[in-house]
Formats: sequence, C-alpha cells, structure tokens
Amino acid sequence: MPSTTAPDGASTLISRLTAIGVGAFWDSGDKWIVAYPPGRTDDTALNGAHITVTWLRDPHMPAADRVKITAQAWVPDGLPDFVESDTVYSTQTPRTLEEEATACAAAVAEWLTLRLAASLLSDALTEYDIVPGKNLHVRYSALGDTYDILLPLPDGAHFRLSIADQDGSLKHLPAVHTGWTVRAYDEYYRLIGDPVYLAGDGYIYVDCAQDSADVAAYIADALTANVSRECDCAAKSEPGRQHDRTCNRYVLPPRVLR
Repeated sequence: MPSTTAPDGASTLISRLTAIGVGAFWDSGDKWIVAYPPGRTDDTALNGAHITVTWLRDPHMPAADRVKITAQAWVPDGLPDFVESDTVYSTQTPRTLEEEATACAAAVAEWLTLRLAASLLSDALTEYDIVPGKNLHVRYSALGDTYDILLPLPDGAHFRLSIADQDGSLKHLPAVHTGWTVRAYDEYYRLIGDPVYLAGDGYIYVDCAQDSADVAAYIADALTANVSRECDCAAKSEPGRQHDRTCNRYVLPPRVLR
C-alpha cells in the first residue's frame, strides 16, 4: 500500500520518476517502489500493468552511495493477480544513486509509455465493467498484445472479440494511434468474416481517447445484446459439425467503419 515514509533512496527515485510524468509511491509492505502510467493514482496504481523498483547498496564499492537498481514490469493475470513480464532496468555497473535513479526513471517511463494506448483502451473498457478476471483477457506475445473479450454461447462455450491496432498490437503511443480494429473469432478460434469495428486506415493518426471510448461502447453493446445465440445453421441437426461463420450464435451489432 502507498506510504509517505519512504527512505532516502526511495525518495530520490520517486522524485526522478514523477519529474518525467510517471506516478510512483513507496510500498512499505513489500519494500519497493511502485511506478505506474499517467492517468492513475496511488490508489489505482495496481489496476493494470505497473513496475516495481528495488535497489541495494553494493558492499564491495568504497562509496556509500553506490547502488544497484532493478525495475521489474508486472502485467495482469486475472486481477488481482499479476505475473512478471519484463526486466525494465538492471544496473550493469554500480554508480551513484543520482545517476542510477536518472537512468532507471528513463527506462521505466519508456516502458510505461509503450503501453499508454493500451491504458486508454483499458480505462474506456473499465467504464463498462469490462475488466481482467471477468470478461477481458489480455494475450501477450512477441508479435504484439491483444485484448480478448469473451461472449458466452448457450452450450457453455465462448466466442471472442479481439482488439488491437491494424498491426495486431497495443504497444504504441496515443500520438501515433492509427485506429483500433475488432475481429471476431469462434470457439475454435477461427476468424469470423471481416473486422466488426475498424477505425482509420492504418496510416492516418486517429484520436486514441475517442477511438478507445467508441470501441468500448461497441464491445459493451455486443456483450449486452438481447439475442438468443441459438444455432440456426446445419450444425443444429448434424452433431459434431462446426457451426457456420454466419450462424446466429455469432450475431453482433452492425459493423462500425470510421
């Protein structure tokens, strides 16, 4: 939990982080600094991806202020659980606290900035109670991250809507956002037709905050649509057959093209 009784070293690190726009506080329970993206507060810092920063003084160095710093990124694994993601910063050669704090803060800010577009999208989805651990799943891969929203089917299975930009990623700055894309996949993870939501052309910049609000509203409409999702294709009379992509099971609100 946030604490105002940070030791001197933590105070120096926190001041470097906040000076470049990153939120940070000292967690007196775990004895580390929690750093989080702009737009959150200390109380909501753990509502998404964040970074923990730890340090120790090197006993083999003659100067008392020589330190080693490690910054570790954590990503949601079904809130309130998290898993380690990336080592954002790790001291190679111990230096003064001021030097290491400055270098670490720059690395932390860079990592968090890469996820700002995803943070705006996450915030917009949260407005509709679409959150990890409930109906939102985050898929991480070397090629890019996507948000998957599961929609229940009458037989207990799910199909899903997958959100990313047109390059299949969430890792970009809001200033260079070129539009969210939503694709539908059936329970076998087969693509169902064309994108059901498509903003921009993948080249021209789009207002990320507005686009995130619009796509969140579309997802909310899909989740709350008053439809039966009962099968109306040949699979209804042929057990074991996969459902047609045009089956009533996968009906969604009208496509949105912007």
